[in-house]
Amino acid sequence: MTFIKKIKTLAILLVATTLSAQTDDTVLMTVADKDVTVGEFRYIYEKNNGDGANYSPKSLNEYIDLYIKFKLKVAEAKAMGLDTISVLNKELDGYRKQLTDSYIMDKEVIKALTKELYDRKKEDIRLSHILISISKRANAGEIESKRKAALDIFNRIKLGEDFATLAKKYSDDKSSAKMGGDFGWLTAKLPSGFYAFENAMYTLKKGEVSELLRTPLGWHIIKVMDKRHARGKIKVAHILKRTDKANPTIAKKEIDRIFAELANGADFADLAAKNSDDDKTAKKGGELAPFGIKVYEGSFEEASFALATNGDYSRPIKTKIGYHIIKRIEKIGLEDYPQFEAKSLASLKKDSRYETQKERVVEEIKLNARYKLNKNTFDNFVKKQTPEIYTYKWKVTNITDDVLFTYGGKKEYMLSDFTTYLRSNTRMRLRYDKKDPIAESVEKMLNEYVKETTLKYEQSNLEERHPEYKSLMREYEEGILLFEASKQEVWDKASKDTLGLYLYYEENKTDYMWLPRADVAKYTVETESAKKAKDVYKCAKKKNDKKLLNKFNKKDTILTSEIVKIERASKAQAGMEWIEGARSEFSYDEKNGLATFKKILKIYQPTIKTLEESRGFVIADYQDQLEKEWVKRLNTKYDVKLNKDVVNQLKK
Repeated sequence: MTFIKKIKTLAILLVATTLSAQTDDTVLMTVADKDVTVGEFRYIYEKNNGDGANYSPKSLNEYIDLYIKFKLKVAEAKAMGLDTISVLNKELDGYRKQLTDSYIMDKEVIKALTKELYDRKKEDIRLSHILISISKRANAGEIESKRKAALDIFNRIKLGEDFATLAKKYSDDKSSAKMGGDFGWLTAKLPSGFYAFENAMYTLKKGEVSELLRTPLGWHIIKVMDKRHARGKIKVAHILKRTDKANPTIAKKEIDRIFAELANGADFADLAAKNSDDDKTAKKGGELAPFGIKVYEGSFEEASFALATNGDYSRPIKTKIGYHIIKRIEKIGLEDYPQFEAKSLASLKKDSRYETQKERVVEEIKLNARYKLNKNTFDNFVKKQTPEIYTYKWKVTNITDDVLFTYGGKKEYMLSDFTTYLRSNTRMRLRYDKKDPIAESVEKMLNEYVKETTLKYEQSNLEERHPEYKSLMREYEEGILLFEASKQEVWDKASKDTLGLYLYYEENKTDYMWLPRADVAKYTVETESAKKAKDVYKCAKKKNDKKLLNKFNKKDTILTSEIVKIERASKAQAGMEWIEGARSEFSYDEKNGLATFKKILKIYQPTIKTLEESRGFVIADYQDQLEKEWVKRLNTKYDVKLNKDVVNQLKK
């Protein structure tokens, strides 16, 4: 290696070492004995500057200065004890809970559901099913009776009886029962309430039969008949000739004629407009909205998806309503994952599967956290409970405050923690039916409490798993403190310190000047005579306001005026010279018999505004002064150390 090459290599290594030495944990500055890392600063700088976060010396220096002031105010807020105020802490706790739910639930749950749904949409499933329906008003006994009936059928299938034969005999879905339960092809996502059904159809292998599945319709047993690559969606146009029951051959002859014209080169859209019996689509060239499987009749769907390329059209096909010729416009595949994810968010959160997945996430957290219930403690507590637990009168009596459950053998929750939760959640207890078994109800209450504590336990790990969560919480906490400190030190003082505000105004009142102003008369003439309106305008040149009104309002009031003050160069001056007597252009609305114009009556030279006239501006400026004085005091009170080497490494 030559000497020059060695030097270049050494230079590259030195640069690489310097850059790698600067990590997110590197201290950029220390304000009031609190370190600010590169990671913290980078997060807030990029978030607040967006595309302008270019790390130029000017941009970086300006924001470092702002952030130092921000941190000084936060330090002072803590010195003022604002971080101990219960109202502010309650607000922070509320935000922390929302953010925790967002990270634990929304991010984990939605992420899992979206990925699952995206993968499922790549496959269509053909299945058969047996439905034992349940009325919406069915009581617990009826539901159980139906379950036993479905279980009996399931057991017969397990023993080898033919699924199709049992479906024909017992299924309450009559349309599929006559075909041995054949439901045709389905694809995700199924409607809300059918998540268990969907899970089974995608989990089972071809030929396998599910356990009993509960949906809003009742109990199901499904059998997967086949699987294929998903058809997705397709956009087509069609020409329809409806079948006339009195003379069914006419529609066939008409569709054959249209098909022959197509074969001879006629335009599909023109033929649809002139011939199609589908009034909703004929004028649009026969175009239908994009659709997937199980939307239209089977023969129409098969013919549509059989078309190989855009522009291809089918031979005439028959459906229940008549004959169709179908033209393929576009085949629509599954969109890219980021687009799918954004589009699916709202619908997934409304779907019942969202709550199901939330329960899974909680159970997973419990497992990872090594949750353990002290069953003896819980059972002893349950034995002492009476139906009074379902009322607001319930009180805790005769309990030994033992450990109820733990996380990781470290974090303990006592029985008293649970009873406090029950006392403070009276509405939850009142929701339970007094006829329900006490042990069963209290176990459900415990599950709700455990869910809440599990999320709190996970919350303590969020800052390690999600650095942006830590940044958001710090940002919000410091934002609350800054707001309250600024309110006390600046905003309230500026608006409530009457003497201070007055003295500031007196010292700076020449900053609050009126621009040259004028009294302007805004005239309105109501007359059907354009000539008369024009006469008013001409007379206004020489006559003052009072004489002008007297002259033209002797019999009827046709002229009115409104005197207003305007500033020079304002929009209100548009069309008028800045001299007394100047008029705006004459405008007459013949339809409504109205004429309008303006005239400058008197001009005033610049004057100082009174405190009342300039109060808003004075308060704003007084706040700025108080702010500067406050920051100056803080700079004296607290030490600020800036690591200039690290700053220089950040600059681009």
